[in-house]
Amino acid sequence: MQQSDMAMVALAAVTAVGIGAGLYATGGPEYARKIQRDEIRIDHLQQLMSTVDCTARSGGGKLPETLDPANDCAPLPPLTDPGSDEPYRYLRTGTGTYQLCAGFETDMSWRNGFDLADFDPATGCLSHTIRLYE
Repeated sequence: MQQSDMAMVALAAVTAVGIGAGLYATGGPEYARKIQRDEIRIDHLQQLMSTVDCTARSGGGKLPETLDPANDCAPLPPLTDPGSDEPYRYLRTGTGTYQLCAGFETDMSWRNGFDLADFDPATGCLSHTIRLYE
């Protein structure tokens, strides 16, 4: 093999290792799809939070028993996870406080949390207190 051929082979090997290392470091396309699905879950939980708050305001400050599609705060966002078809979880945790939870595919370390509420990446739950007069 000539020296120029060896240089080309070495360059191709270095390029392949670089591409492999880049995919390993970033997680590759599958990790990007997981992040995209988690972003959709975040968006759904934030929409559900707005709906729960609206329902509570229109109900005299009382939290709804469930995420009822028949309310005055339309349109209701999706109630199920688009990836797993599992329903999002709604838990009343006190007077005027609740949690909305989803199963996330990533550890959420790439996300600094929600702008409007407290988010626990370990549980996948957004905790919120209703705001009656916004």
